[in-house]
Amino acid sequence: MKKHDEIIIRVDANHQIGHGHLVRCISLAHAIQPKFKVHFVIRDLPPSYVKIIEQYFRLTQIQDEESFLSLISEQQIVIFDGYQFGESIRQKVRYLNARIVYIDDFHEGFYTADLIINTAPKISKTLYQTGHDTRFALGIDYVLLRPSFLDLAKRDKITKTPGNLMICFGGADPKNLTQQCLQIALECRFFQKIHVVLGASYQANEQLIQSIADDHQRVQIHQALEEQKMSELMMDCEYALVPSSGILHEAIACRCHCLSGSYINNQSDIQKGYLELGAIEDLGNFQEARIREVLQKIPLKGKPHKLIDGYSGQRLIKKLEELIA
Repeated sequence: MKKHDEIIIRVDANHQIGHGHLVRCISLAHAIQPKFKVHFVIRDLPPSYVKIIEQYFRLTQIQDEESFLSLISEQQIVIFDGYQFGESIRQKVRYLNARIVYIDDFHEGFYTADLIINTAPKISKTLYQTGHDTRFALGIDYVLLRPSFLDLAKRDKITKTPGNLMICFGGADPKNLTQQCLQIALECRFFQKIHVVLGASYQANEQLIQSIADDHQRVQIHQALEEQKMSELMMDCEYALVPSSGILHEAIACRCHCLSGSYINNQSDIQKGYLELGAIEDLGNFQEARIREVLQKIPLKGKPHKLIDGYSGQRLIKKLEELIA
């Protein structure tokens, strides 16, 4: 195996930064696996993800960035996902004559990168300050989805259970928006079943969420669902109440009626892009009044359009192959 046939992915996950960066990197790893070996290098890693990664990919857990740099070979592709990986570490990787890929959400400042991936709809390379030879993989044609969601995206038709709602705020939900949205959703009698998915790092009022479920037969709690079960649940649910993060891409792929907003800056472009496409009902910043206003529109008319085709992996492979051609 040539050294540049193995790609290094540098990413972290914990209850503070959440799991979104890691999940989309695992999605990317599966997508490019037909052409590349993948080596995850991780400093902060929730234990629940160790088996998920090691089942398919090489994993090295590090204590410092010097350990990471020692693993890099000349001409090797190194993918960064995380706001802690600024110009300083990327310049060190550049000094090693490696190829740099950066998964981005912000388009702020100058980027040292050979390839920038940003999957927000309607995003433009004119927003970026880069070197003249930087390449781009922008928009939902390059969306990072787990394999089962890519398979669902390829379907021409997905059958839903009318009146089923899924609420999920990812792996951590540091603002505990799950509880607020559940309590408001219970006011909407249209929803026959409300599925609440709690992430592996959810730490806020789990007992209270369960007590709400115990008092309402319409509510079912799910904890840290693995990929296949999550895709099956989302495929079944007619509605999804989610943030404008990676999980919104998944809900769009499953053709849910999506109720979505943003609560941190890195979700703004995804929210704005899907709004321009008419793909979501806008929950703003998840203010209570706005959530109630949107839920008063339920049921929504028509069926969601197919926006994601399920072939982003092939496009990403082509972009990566161009870096080492």
